[in-house]
Amino acid sequence: MRILLTGGGTGGHVYPALAIKEGLSALSPDTQFLYVGTQRGIESRIVPETGMDFLTLKVEGFNKKISPRTLVNFFNLLGSFLGAWRILKKFDPEVIIGTGGYVSFPVVFVAGLKKKRIYLHEQNAYPGVANRFLSRFAHRIFLSYPESLQYFKLPRERMVILGNPVREDFGKMDQELKKQSLGLEGKRVVLAFGGSGGAAAINRLTLAIAAAFEEKPEIFFILGAGRRYYEAMAEKGRVYKNLKVMAYIDPMPDYMGASDLVLARSGAITLAEIAAMGLPAVLVPSPHVANDHQMKNALAFESAGAALVVDEGDFNVDQVVAQVEALLGSDEILKKMGGCAVNLHHPNSAKLIAEEILREI
Repeated sequence: MRILLTGGGTGGHVYPALAIKEGLSALSPDTQFLYVGTQRGIESRIVPETGMDFLTLKVEGFNKKISPRTLVNFFNLLGSFLGAWRILKKFDPEVIIGTGGYVSFPVVFVAGLKKKRIYLHEQNAYPGVANRFLSRFAHRIFLSYPESLQYFKLPRERMVILGNPVREDFGKMDQELKKQSLGLEGKRVVLAFGGSGGAAAINRLTLAIAAAFEEKPEIFFILGAGRRYYEAMAEKGRVYKNLKVMAYIDPMPDYMGASDLVLARSGAITLAEIAAMGLPAVLVPSPHVANDHQMKNALAFESAGAALVVDEGDFNVDQVVAQVEALLGSDEILKKMGGCAVNLHHPNSAKLIAEEILREI
């Protein structure tokens, strides 16, 4: 059997595709896979490292403001339809799996015209433009949040809520052992990060909170500042004994396992990992994403009792400090929020998605 996967631009689209592929490989070892992405997206680095066959299309998103680049992107999009048609003709997959991002659009669209069997996976509470349009071609769409159901004009039986697949090393751990292994025994640990690239707003907020807790040595902050911000943040953070600044949090499962509270963005994969670990969170959604989907993700966690949401464009540092202090001062609240986070986790998501696909072929 031949299966084509497509999705890219960010890790939020790529990692679920890879997890689903692993689930399929475990159940159907002889399956041949091909991944179609872009040369500029994160998939161009990550996918080849897995050993999977990888091809690219030249396609980018359109800015809201019309510019000379808009015309270039339009012709690239037209060319990507032809490229997708050629790839589908040559590889001739029985199944196409799309996980969103601009590159998935021409591939799934052409596959739909060719009457191929298509499955989509949507990571966010508010679906992306590509998946909303392409859902008309989908045999089934796998959702991560119940809130997504309202945005698809499909029969309910074609939509299945199975969550976001995460790596197997994310899960409940012995927190005290993890703290000991990282030299954090006896500490209340707040883990702050803004993704692999970092986030200036979270970096500034973490510094402000660490300064406010300077007289409480039992509370310790770990900040994944992002490589582009690391040197400046490490210099600023040097004056705080209760703060460790890292370029990137690695290994993430170990640091999450040692943490009592997470301060982070609300990308789909970050939230899936937080839920898998059963951690309470303070979420600062990025305002620089399409359709404000991070805010919608965050509000889904907040409404479930798993997180507090801080609006980057309108927050008071003193108020956030007070909220963090209240959380860290109550084992009961932290435990309750962590339990609510676990309730949002879908164990074995990749395996269940793979089983759904293979059952119908």
